[in-house]
Amino acid sequence: PVKLAVVSRDGQLHLFEHILNGTHKKPLAPSCTVQIATSGSEGSTPAPVPIHCAGFCPDKQSLILYYGSTLQPLIERVVLKTDEPHVCLIRDIKTTLTLRQEMTVTKV
Repeated sequence: PVKLAVVSRDGQLHLFEHILNGTHKKPLAPSCTVQIATSGSEGSTPAPVPIHCAGFCPDKQSLILYYGSTLQPLIERVVLKTDEPHVCLIRDIKTTLTLRQEMTVTKV
């Protein structure tokens, strides 16, 4: 079978499997959907973390996920050997990046 990993605009990963020259249903539905969320603190709800890119590893059983902020991305290898149609991965992402703009002072 041909395996295809698609990252949608909302940051979810959809995995498709298709057998060439075989029977298929239209429209083609994903066999698995992967979503990443942060672990919410007490009293708060978990927030979704967007997946930017995904690719299959040479063993065809694991994926490399590129997710998080575009300034501080995280790259992780994930093994997906599950029959569940929807998988939600909980990750603790700490943002330690602070942006500042420095002003130059000139004396006249």
